[in-house]
Amino acid sequence: MRPNNRTDSRRSRRGLLPTLFFVITLACVLSLVAVERAKAREDIAGWDQTRWGMTAAAIDPLYAPKIRPVDPPIDYGPSQATRVLQGLDFAGFAWRALLQFDREKQGLLQVMLERGRLPYAPKAFEAAMAELEALYGAPDLICDSPKSGASAQYRERVWRLATTSIHLVFLDIGGGELQYNVFDWPPNPLEQAWPQRFHGRGSYPQRLLIRYHPTARADLFLPGCGR
Repeated sequence: MRPNNRTDSRRSRRGLLPTLFFVITLACVLSLVAVERAKAREDIAGWDQTRWGMTAAAIDPLYAPKIRPVDPPIDYGPSQATRVLQGLDFAGFAWRALLQFDREKQGLLQVMLERGRLPYAPKAFEAAMAELEALYGAPDLICDSPKSGASAQYRERVWRLATTSIHLVFLDIGGGELQYNVFDWPPNPLEQAWPQRFHGRGSYPQRLLIRYHPTARADLFLPGCGR
């Protein structure tokens, strides 16, 4: 008796169908999980519990009793910082958060986490970089000052998400020329360029900050780094 090759072939195909169905289903599930994770990492609606455009009166209850008024407010051109949170932990280091509000609409325009004349700034920069990469992936923009002929260094990493953009900035002014006036940071973003300025050694050794702002506000990106 000859073997029934057609019957064996049909049985073989029937046996493969459940396996193929399982593989296709698993691939779809994994794709959906990957998409959901990507969506979760792609965007944030604001800094921490805040949302862009919120008033100081709406934000105060979220952080009471730790939030404090800034008196007098710190001028940042189109905005002014009127609220501050001290002693925040991010990536294992202490920061203060300055909440800046639009002058006209009085809505939250930018949040700036900063470390001033404090030790371990390079280590804090690397720790913050690792934390931000773990949350949002590789930065979209890398903007560094030229290293030739000057000891002053400027390093910026930008995560440009759909709603919110994040800037990690490290200024190391050991002495030398830098395009920015670090005593008036951040530079006025309405300007197109800044002249080179000389900073004497030790005049402002290091500064580290993280800026959060709405991505739609193109004027808050610095020339050559997102604008």
